[in-house]
Amino acid sequence: MWRKVLGQEPVKKFLEAFLDRQERPHALLFAGPAGVGKRLLAGEFARSVLCLNGGRDEDCRCASCRLLNFADGNYSKAHPDLIYMDIGVFGDSKATTEISIVQIDALKDQGSFAPALSPAKVCIINNADKMSREAGGALLKLLEEPAAGWLFVLVAERPSRLLSTVRSRAVQLNFAPLPEEVLIEELIAKKIPAEEARIVAPLAEGSLGLALELYSPSIFADGGKEGAEEKRGGPNGPALRETALAYLEELPLRYPFSQMAAFRLGDHKRPQGLLLALTFCQLFHDVLLLQDGAAACIYNKDQKGRLDALARRFSRAAVRRAYGAAFELGEKLAGSVGVRLALEQMFLRIDQCLKEG
Repeated sequence: MWRKVLGQEPVKKFLEAFLDRQERPHALLFAGPAGVGKRLLAGEFARSVLCLNGGRDEDCRCASCRLLNFADGNYSKAHPDLIYMDIGVFGDSKATTEISIVQIDALKDQGSFAPALSPAKVCIINNADKMSREAGGALLKLLEEPAAGWLFVLVAERPSRLLSTVRSRAVQLNFAPLPEEVLIEELIAKKIPAEEARIVAPLAEGSLGLALELYSPSIFADGGKEGAEEKRGGPNGPALRETALAYLEELPLRYPFSQMAAFRLGDHKRPQGLLLALTFCQLFHDVLLLQDGAAACIYNKDQKGRLDALARRFSRAAVRRAYGAAFELGEKLAGSVGVRLALEQMFLRIDQCLKEG
C-alpha cells in the first residue's frame, strides 16, 4: 500500500495493521529527518482512514477519496473530516515561525464536531516540533481527552522538541533515511540525468527532499571552472565537482584572491554554495578512504585517479582539518551568512589547512 511513498516498509506495515484494529491509538507521531516521506504518508494514510470502502484501494473513487488529492502538495483542501495544520495554516495565518496557541484553540473549537462523511476525523499537524510551549500544553489537553472518532497524526523532524507529555500520548513511528540507490532511482525517474543523480544522492543523507533541493541544472552544466577541461582533456563532468577538484589540484595557492576569482564564487546562490561545501566534504572523505586503502568504498569512483594524486600529496591530518573546515562553512551556509563571504572563507581555510601539512 501507499506506493507513492518511497521505502518506510516497517512504518507502512504498522499502519496497515492499524486499519484492521477495532481499538486504535488516537495519536500517532511520525518522526524522522526531513524529506523522507513523513508528510506524504500522513496524507495518504489519512485518505485510507477516511475512505468509505475500507482504505485498501489506492485508486478508490468513493465520495471521501474523491475529495483528497495531495499530488499538488496542498493538504488543506476541503474535506469535512480532515484538518491539516502547519505554521500559518489553519486558525492563524499570521503565524510565521511556530504553531501558535491560537491555532490549537481553533482546533479545540472543532472538537465538538463528530465525523460528517467518513468513519473518523483526522487531524494532521505538520512541523509539530515547531510548536510554542503554550500551544503544546493546549494540545496535551486535547490528547488527554480526545473527541470520539478523532485521530491525530503529528509530523516532526525533531520529536525531542515536543513536550515529553505530548510524546507519551502518541505512538511514535520512526522514519528512516532512504537508501542511496532508492534516491538515485527516484531522481532518474524525475528526469535527472543518471550521472548527476549519482553525485547528488550521496550528499542528501537519505532525504529525497534535500536531493531535489540540492540539484540544479545550472550547477550541473558542463564546464566547471572556465578552461578546466581544455587543460585536462577527456569528458566533462558535472560542473560543481569539477570546480572542487580543479581547486584542490591547484593548491597550494600562491596568490589566493586572484586565483579564487577564476572560480566565480559570486555566481553561486545559497543552494549551490551548500552543495559545493558538501561536495568538498565528499571528496575529502574519499581521499581519507584512499589513504586507508579502502578504494572500494569511495563515492567518486570515476575520479579515482585524480583522488589518488591528492591522497599522495596531502597528509591525513591536513585532509582531516580541511574536511572539518568545509563542514563548518557548510553549516554557516545553511544559516543566514552571506554566500560569497562563506565560500571565500571556505576556500581560504581549505588552502590553509592543506598548506600546514
